[in-house]
Amino acid sequence: MQSRNPFKYGVVVTGDDFINRKEEINLLTKNLLSGQSIILYSSRRLGKTSLMRQTMLLLPKNVIPIYIDFFGITSKKILVKKMVNELMLSAYPKITMLKNMIQKLISKLTIKIVIVRDNIELEIKSGEDIFLEELSEVFDLSEKIAEKKGKKMIVMFDEFQDIVELGENNIEKIMRSKFQHHKNVSYLFAGSKISMMRKLFANSTQAFYKFGKAVHIGNIPKKEFTSFIKTKFEKTGKKIDIRAIEKILSFTDGHPYYTQKLCQQIWYDTSQVVNKDIVTITIQKIARLEADFYEQIWNSLTVTQKRLLIGLANEPRANRYSEGFIKRFDLKTSAHVKRAFDSLEKKRILEKGKIIDIFFSEWIKTVYSITKP
Repeated sequence: MQSRNPFKYGVVVTGDDFINRKEEINLLTKNLLSGQSIILYSSRRLGKTSLMRQTMLLLPKNVIPIYIDFFGITSKKILVKKMVNELMLSAYPKITMLKNMIQKLISKLTIKIVIVRDNIELEIKSGEDIFLEELSEVFDLSEKIAEKKGKKMIVMFDEFQDIVELGENNIEKIMRSKFQHHKNVSYLFAGSKISMMRKLFANSTQAFYKFGKAVHIGNIPKKEFTSFIKTKFEKTGKKIDIRAIEKILSFTDGHPYYTQKLCQQIWYDTSQVVNKDIVTITIQKIARLEADFYEQIWNSLTVTQKRLLIGLANEPRANRYSEGFIKRFDLKTSAHVKRAFDSLEKKRILEKGKIIDIFFSEWIKTVYSITKP
């Protein structure tokens, strides 16, 4: 009987720790194997990266899966280094073959192989500039590798929208001009900044306009999560009442990050049987534990933003532009509501009209509860 906490959040999970999503995996796999590229839209903390990693694990053995994370890319050189490393090291893990293929496949860049503590890394010559020729060569590298190995390749880009931060539209244009001719490679472009992803792929003025099939992932169905939660508790020698699971999923609405976070704390605080009351107590406990963090956010907001959040936390289904809502929470006018709402969306506190962090919402209700700040 295992004794470690079986619930994980904030990290990439696969295998037994991954929660179902069979339909999504089947959809991604079928399309990518048939040559159809995918644009994967996902709000924050919905398990986008875990879905990508799990899908990669389940691909046929004759497929080369590549994962490239664009998060934090700040220059063309970092972009090129990430792509070269992931493509070459995944395709050619043995150093002898790696050296040989670097010479055959990459002529525009000076690549140095560095070994640190048994880990291989490819370095681009210090001071070397990245021009259009170098970008073109790197963006063609996936197709060249696939042709050389005689295999299908699937390249998954995570947080792809961060390419915009480079501020150079020609990068996307060059990338599209190369990718659209690749016969042996399918691409998946994933991102959590949905408005930026839509601008890249749904705006007719952008290079990647309608480049692939749009796929959206949402919360996990409660039926699937119910089975997962019950099994995880039972395998670690604990029991959970079905009404307690219903309470958990009613609060989290099947959001994977917040469901796992709540279940992890419940597991730590319970010796044997979990009931509804324990769930309620734990929700309040997590909100208290996060209080310092929430107060920092709160203190950075304007009075109107605070009043809007109090309204949304206490009346999540209300029409925020209605006369009654504006009056109850002293929001002055609908124009004030719109400005506050747009600002909170940019701060990634709100999304789709809701407070993203459900424990932050709980903290607001507990501390302020239908009162003004």
